[in-house]
This record gives sequence, C-alpha cells and structure tokens, in this order.
Amino acid sequence: MRRNLIYIFTAVLLTLFMCSCAPQKQQRFSIQKNCLECHEEFKPIAQQPVPHEPAQRNNCNACHRNHGIIGGAYLLQPVPEMCYPCHEQLHPAQLHSKVHQPVAEGNCGGCHKPHGSEYAGIHPVTPHQLCFECHARTGFDPAPPQLHPPVQQGCGTCHAPHSSAAEMLLLQSETLLCATCHPPEGLSVAHGGIPLTGCSECHDSHGGRAPALWRHSVHAPVSAGRCTDCHQAGSVATQSPPDQLCSRCHAAVQEQAQRNQGHAPVVEGNCSACHVPHASDFPALLITDSSRLCLGCHEDIRVGGAHHPDAGERDCLECHAPHQAAAGAEYLLRAPASGICLECHAYPERSAAVQHPPVQQHDCRRCHRMHGAGAPGLLVTAQDKLCSSCHAAVRQDMAAPSVHAPLFQGRCSACHAPHGAAEPALLEVAEPQLCLQCHENTTAEYEAGYGHTPFERGRCHDCHQPHAGEYAFLLNQPEGEVCFTCHAATRPGTAAYEHQPFATQRCSACHQAHGSAIPGYLRREKPGLCLGCHQQIDDFWEKGSGHKPAMEGECAACHVSHGGDYAALLVRPPAQICTSCHQVGTPAMARSHGGVQPSIQMCTTCHDSHGGPEASLLFPVQHVPFADGRCSSCHEENNK
Repeated sequence: MRRNLIYIFTAVLLTLFMCSCAPQKQQRFSIQKNCLECHEEFKPIAQQPVPHEPAQRNNCNACHRNHGIIGGAYLLQPVPEMCYPCHEQLHPAQLHSKVHQPVAEGNCGGCHKPHGSEYAGIHPVTPHQLCFECHARTGFDPAPPQLHPPVQQGCGTCHAPHSSAAEMLLLQSETLLCATCHPPEGLSVAHGGIPLTGCSECHDSHGGRAPALWRHSVHAPVSAGRCTDCHQAGSVATQSPPDQLCSRCHAAVQEQAQRNQGHAPVVEGNCSACHVPHASDFPALLITDSSRLCLGCHEDIRVGGAHHPDAGERDCLECHAPHQAAAGAEYLLRAPASGICLECHAYPERSAAVQHPPVQQHDCRRCHRMHGAGAPGLLVTAQDKLCSSCHAAVRQDMAAPSVHAPLFQGRCSACHAPHGAAEPALLEVAEPQLCLQCHENTTAEYEAGYGHTPFERGRCHDCHQPHAGEYAFLLNQPEGEVCFTCHAATRPGTAAYEHQPFATQRCSACHQAHGSAIPGYLRREKPGLCLGCHQQIDDFWEKGSGHKPAMEGECAACHVSHGGDYAALLVRPPAQICTSCHQVGTPAMARSHGGVQPSIQMCTTCHDSHGGPEASLLFPVQHVPFADGRCSSCHEENNK
C-alpha cells in the first residue's frame, strides 16, 4: 500500500514538471481594435450633433456582427427586433392601441437614421419635414389665416410619435389635451354652459379662420354663439328631434324635396346623413367633399374602365342638385339630362345634316353611362354590341364569310360618326375619301393611267358591301357577276371557245379592279401577263427563235382575250391568220419548202406559232426523212 502511494506521488510530480516545461499557447487578438480605425468613412457619422448612443461609444458590436461569412456589415438581428433590447417600450406588447404606421410595420428606418443625425430623435430631417413626407400639406400650404401655436412648436406638441391610447395619436384625449392650454372654466362660459366634447368639431386643430381657428364652413348659430337656437340651455340635448330640428329654419328645402324627386335623406329628414351640425372643412357643412360623400351611398358608380371626370375626380354637384331635382329632370339632376351634357359637350355635330336618332331625341343615356363604364367614351357596352342593339342586321353580318375589318374589330366609329354627319348613314366623310383612309394603296392603281369608271367616280358601293358579304373582298356578288353588271356583252356562254379565267368568271386573273397603267386595266404588259399561265410559250425565245408577234406581246394579233369561234381562241381560222403576213403560192414560198407549194391549211402541222429551236419555227421533233429533206422517201415526185 505504501509502495503504491509512492508511485502515485511520483507520477503527479512528473506530470507537473512536464506541464511547466511545455510551451504555452499564446492568445490571438488579445487587444481589440476600434472599428473606426479601419472604417474611417464612418467617423463623421459617429460625430454628428445627435449620434446614436452605440455609435457615440464606438460600440459597433451593439448592432453589428464582428465578422461575416462573407464581407459586409451584418446586423445581429433584423430590424425592428434588434432595436427592442434598448427600446423595449416600443415592443409591440408595450404599445398602445393606436400605433403609428411605420412602427406597426417595423420600419424604424423610415423616421430614424441608424448612426446619427443633425436633428433630434436621430431624424433624417426636421420633425416638420419628416411628417410631411407621408402626411399631405393640406391645411398648411398655403398657410391658414391663423396657425395654431402648438403647430409652430412641432407635431410632437400634441401627437405621440410611436403609439397612443387616443385617436390620431394624440398625447391624450382631445378634450383633455385642449384643456392643458385652454382652461375649461372660460370655455364653458363661451359655449353657453354646454359641456364640451370634441373641440375639433368646430375648430381646426392645426389652423383656420380667425379668431377662433374656425373650420371652413360654420353653422350660423355656432359662429354667432347662439347655441340655444338648437340646444337646451346648459345641455347638449337638442330642443326637438334632429329630423324636426333642421326644418325649423330649412322648411322650404324639405317641402320642395317631397314635391319633386327629392334626395331620400332630405325627404326622410335625415340631414345628418350628409351634414355635420356645427362646422366642417367642406362647403355647406358637408361631412366630407361632395364626391366622396356621394360615393359612400352610391357605390354602384364605382366602375372599372373609363370614368367620367365628374365621377370622383370632380364635384358631383356639377350635375346633381343636393336636395331635389330640377323641374322636368330626374336622378337629382339640376337640369334635364340633355341640357346637363351639352353644358360641357357642345359638339359641332348638333347642326349636322344627318343626326343619330338618340342625339335628335336628346337621349344621351341611350348610348352612354353618365358616371363611368368599362368601354371608352363612357359607352354602356362595347361599341359593336351597342350599335347592334338597334342595328340588328349588322349583328347578322358578323356571320358572313367576308367581314369588313372595322366591323370585325367592333370599331363602327371608324366609318360612322356617332352623333351626326353631313353624309348619309352618318359616314364620317363621303366615299371614296372614307375608304381611302385605309385603302390608300388603291389610288396608285387608277392614278397610273387608266381608272375603272366606278372607282374614278367614287362609287365603291357599286362593287363592294360596306359591312360584310358572302364573297371575297366584300364583293356584293360573285366576282364575274359584279363585272358583268356593266360588261354584259362579254358574259360567258356566248362563244364556242372561252378563255379559262373568263369561263370561270375570274376576271381579276387578268384585270386590276380599280385601275392600271395598262389599257384594259391589265395586271401586266403582254406577253408577261399571258406567260403567267402559258409558261411553255417562251421555251425557245432565249435559245432558239421566237415568233415576232408573240415576243413583242402582240398576242391579240392572233388570239381573242375572252372567247371566240375558233380553237385556241384564234381571231380567225389559222390559214387566214398566217396568210395575213405570209404570202402563199409564190415561188419564194415553194423554194422555202423544198420546191413544194404548201397548203395554207397545213401551217401549224410543222410550225410552232410561238417559237422554235430554229428560225423556221419547225417543231423540235421531226420525221427523219423530213428533217433530211427527203420527201420522196414517202411521197411520189408528182405529189410534192
């Protein structure tokens, strides 16, 4: 046992000795540097007149992490949670029932700078300027005749910056707050001994009319100090029920409203639905501006799309009377509807020769909604649906195979004036100017030289339907029938042989409908026009020899255009056509045919009438004896 104790004691001594000999690990960064020694750009911020306390103490670690996973200044916690450890009174659990919106949103940076500022509260600007960044300057710019002294001292004189138990973030209830400057005893005397509640009912808390900061509109008995005109002495109780009280002075208003389409609150004696009893910032003691007031009950006029300027943006009273409609009017209008519209919409079409029936009848509401609509122009519905509600035939046209683009797009007003015009059918301008507004390219066709007579006379409707039709290009008949209305002499079925486009009534295959630089309104010069279909005709014109009339485009020298009595649409029998240029029976003709006098009926047996590989225009494939000039191989000598 003793020996074991000696061993243990010796081991402990050796351990202590070895530890004392081992090198000690030095601690790194034993001395902490100040952040501003590196981040010198922040020194001016920390030295501002009103610094944030951690910044003033150079305690950056109070808000920022020492390091980050990547470079950058990282907060210990997100705002606003990071602010609560120091500003615990602003924690949501500690706030009053009425909370300033930036506080409720946790947007501390909306009003405060993080490091320091020139202004108290570490605000980025003066308190007045700060409040006006969110709150409109209404009532301050221009300045009221008399400014409330606490306003000059700053908003914080009356309002709490973060939260409050009182409305409007007041430091305390309105009555108690006002009493801190205005002793209740003196006010009671000034108000006829009536208990005071709600000073702002009559007085503007920021500024108003002298001498008592009166609001814009004050009830006459109030401004005269005659409280007992309406109230019982020394009490807020009125001398009679509210629906009877107003009629004591304003009896005529209610009587007229009951006789002539009166406003429901007026007829019912419910004046307080629109008016406040003492004072208001709005004319006629209205609760709010007239448009907003009206929209409180008449929400049905809040529609999407286009809005009448008077619906919300201006004053409803520009068109409507507040208490009763004018004689002969409805909807509380201060004049009949047509008269109201014409006060602003003095459109020149009123004197037009042709007027839209609703315009003649002064019935603007037939097509327009007075307050607003989902369609442009305050139309009661989309333009195509509106027009077709009276013009049923137009609706049926939409099912046709060919529909005029403006009609298909629902743009009736592209061609028709909605109120009045000088032209029939309310056309914006006369045809062809109306049509040429979109189809201006057609003018080049007839201005080139030869114009189609109906087009030159501006009679587009001779050939085209205005809205829709069964045939392409809005033609009022099949293409051929349109042409044969005037060109009856060329109608198919009268000739033994007919040109294929003519027989199928496709006149436009060769002719321009409106005009052309080429006689006959042809689409192209000949022979290019003909070669568009008869492409084999010019096979030998480049490498060979062409028949001169064909190459020069004199197709009509041999052929008729529409139809004739001879095959291949020839103008005469082939023999007569050839002999009109080539003399038969002459020695020269015999010599050119190997001493044989050819028959005039046999020209096209050997010759191509349009061209061939050689000047003789012989067909390229020939009988060998014929090609060698050995006619006797087949024919007897006396039959040459």
